[in-house]
Amino acid sequence: MLTAGPQRSVAVTWRLSSLARRLATLALAGLFLAVITRRPEFAGLAAPALLLLVPRPSSRPASVGVTLAAVADQVTESEQATLLARITGYDAGTLRLRLHPAAWITAGPAACGADGWHRLPFRVRHWGQRPIGTLEVVLHDRWRLAEGRATLGLPAVTCLPRPARLESLVVLSKLPARLGEHAARATGEGTEFAGVREFVPGDRQRRINWPATTRRGTLQLNTFAAERAQVTVILLDVSTDVGAAGESTADLAVRAAAGAAAAYLAARDRVGLISFGRQVRWISPAPGRRQADRIMHMITFDSGDGEPLTSVSRLPNAALPPGALIIDFSSIRPDVTVELAGQAAHRGFRLIDAPVSGGEAGAVNASLSIMVGGSAEDFAAAEPLLQVVGKTIVHVGPNGSGQTVKAANQLIVAGNIQLLAEAVVFLEAYGVDTAAALEVLGGGLAGSKVLDQKGQKMLDRSFDPGFRIELHHKDLGIVTTAAREAGVVIPVGAILAQLMASAKAVGDGGLDHSALLRGVERLSGR
Repeated sequence: MLTAGPQRSVAVTWRLSSLARRLATLALAGLFLAVITRRPEFAGLAAPALLLLVPRPSSRPASVGVTLAAVADQVTESEQATLLARITGYDAGTLRLRLHPAAWITAGPAACGADGWHRLPFRVRHWGQRPIGTLEVVLHDRWRLAEGRATLGLPAVTCLPRPARLESLVVLSKLPARLGEHAARATGEGTEFAGVREFVPGDRQRRINWPATTRRGTLQLNTFAAERAQVTVILLDVSTDVGAAGESTADLAVRAAAGAAAAYLAARDRVGLISFGRQVRWISPAPGRRQADRIMHMITFDSGDGEPLTSVSRLPNAALPPGALIIDFSSIRPDVTVELAGQAAHRGFRLIDAPVSGGEAGAVNASLSIMVGGSAEDFAAAEPLLQVVGKTIVHVGPNGSGQTVKAANQLIVAGNIQLLAEAVVFLEAYGVDTAAALEVLGGGLAGSKVLDQKGQKMLDRSFDPGFRIELHHKDLGIVTTAAREAGVVIPVGAILAQLMASAKAVGDGGLDHSALLRGVERLSGR
């Protein structure tokens, strides 16, 4: 347990308790009946209550002392934590404590231990610096006729993000033996000399250091450093935040970054972090537990309010190793990607654009389609990493080509979803068995992955997000802008962009893009 904080004096406000108010009501009712009925025996009913309300020597302190302590100075999301409180300055009656939680805090019932400390359990449901809430102290005198209340604001607690689980580590193909730029601190099976120690039965005899043995008079053995580690730099984009709080894009990115950092540090790699939210912040690559604490602190206290990282020139040199290969999985305009690649090359870095398609299910099952733009050499270097998260990985051309193909993908998908939504409403209007209708349509030329994956969701009106409307709205903005820059006319694409914008404007932005069905129903008066 941490050292308890200083005792604080908190003023107590006293009033009649609920029991005293009930007794007073009973006494007044008896007197009222005695007057109305002119029967004095009713006044006798009020006597016991009035006797209990007779003033007694006061044992009501004007203030109490409150000492707070915490079992831990930081917690992880959804992990139970405990706040300890000790109340002094009041021994004449009973007291109870109640924790009124702030946002993102779930409080449990308070309990008093044998050591005099009251334990107030709580859970924090969202990472960050979170105020716990307020502590209410309720006092009663010996007869429970007076009730005192004192309220105290509680300090904030640091809540670390719950690290996402990393299924596998990626080792670069050019480093099959995990050879990096820095020697490991621990001894192991590497090739670099680390020192000598006395020979122990079972050691390899071929590692005996005979010159050192001659000097010291006992068998001495050469030791070696562990294999060198690769340098892993995590880019965390929390500049924009889309989706419901707690499960938004920034929340998922933060938990993923925490999980990746923990996994690679556990493998003794050198891990760094570049985070851009309100500003670009970074931690240079390093190994060890202290580095893990630094990274978690930055992840926890960075904010999602900021500007997207639109320029490679804002990436710090100290955070990236020379010749670093930057893989951009985001969906942005193709011309912006070409500009970013030029900036990277000017600073000695390499960049490929690798937007993905497949939605949440594809990410969970590592079956994403990845369209890659960049040089053939950079694609070959990045392919082992891309194979961890994707199934269909295709090099489609130079920088910007991946973004162009992704824009075309989003245009096609939006058109398919909108037409499927219109077909469903059309079929339902004529009372057709829609499930059977979609089954037969799926077996013909009208069949598609959109029909297979989204058809039943539309029939069930189940729009739990796989790919949110607000994200598709952003992507269609990229499509229309890029088409205008290229002088290409996309009339259907323009209509789709307006329909997606309409769905977002009426509050459907957090739903799956199959919720375009709701827009068709609104237009049809259904």
